Amino acid sequence: MSRKSTFLDSVFLDWDQRDPNGGFDGKVRGRTDWEDGVIESLEALYRVPPCDTSQAVIDDLVRTGKSKATSVTIVPFTLKSWETAMDRLRAKVNAGAVADDVPAATTAGRLSDELPTSALQQIAGAPVGPQRDQVRQKYLGTARGSSSHLYFTAQFFANPSPAVGLDAADETLLHELIHSLRQEKGQEEPDHLKASNRLMQGGEMDDSGSPTPVTALSQVYDTLEEFTAILFTNIYRSENGRRGLRSQHIADAQGQDAPLPWPLTKPRNFLTFWRPQILRLSMELPYLCKKVSQVVCPFNPLLELYRT
Repeated sequence: MSRKSTFLDSVFLDWDQRDPNGGFDGKVRGRTDWEDGVIESLEALYRVPPCDTSQAVIDDLVRTGKSKATSVTIVPFTLKSWETAMDRLRAKVNAGAVADDVPAATTAGRLSDELPTSALQQIAGAPVGPQRDQVRQKYLGTARGSSSHLYFTAQFFANPSPAVGLDAADETLLHELIHSLRQEKGQEEPDHLKASNRLMQGGEMDDSGSPTPVTALSQVYDTLEEFTAILFTNIYRSENGRRGLRSQHIADAQGQDAPLPWPLTKPRNFLTFWRPQILRLSMELPYLCKKVSQVVCPFNPLLELYRT
């Protein structure tokens, strides 16, 4: 068995699951180099203070893995590997987490937006009516929870530092571990998440399928899953005293992650606009949210939530 244990229970590495046709653009010298990069990123998240936020995420991941007999296997990311895993290639992808059992990772009764093309074709190919409903039923979420494969190559990102931009290796890995946590818990929510405030909806698709003009206050997260991953990663970033926070899940015109603008950088303001979603997370992720609410840093909407 090629899977290698890490210092974290139920978190493994597997170099051999990389796509052999994928390339590292000279940034990775081989198996040991890739493994060292992943372990260094995990160490930064769990053992290098300040790390209360990321440590709480990993503790919840490990606790859930033990209770549900699930695990996270980290494998090398290349665009070819990701295209193979997802059965399609999405724009501006540099890491990702894929549930091993998509329906089990998805909230009960919902149809995941991560189903492979073959499943979607099977549903679409069934005659409309009871037959299609029967096929669709096979793929509906069960919320049982699933192991996952996390695609990540640390060498594709910047080294952590107080001055690092929004492309830090440790933050990227934390973002994906949060997706894996939600998959383990069977909580992935496929529905599109749209800001309630019209001024924050710039960049959303209009009725014709074209993106609306991006504004200074645009907040396009796509789903609750991306909102969750970005929220906790921003709190970790703030805890570490790094400048700037990530604004949303879509990139700007130059392909860069846009920074969160004022007044949303003020945690109470952010909570005001996103209270229903943050309150929902406090109920779905009680251990994690309670732990993170105790982290004192400039941006922590969970601290504000638990104060009120």
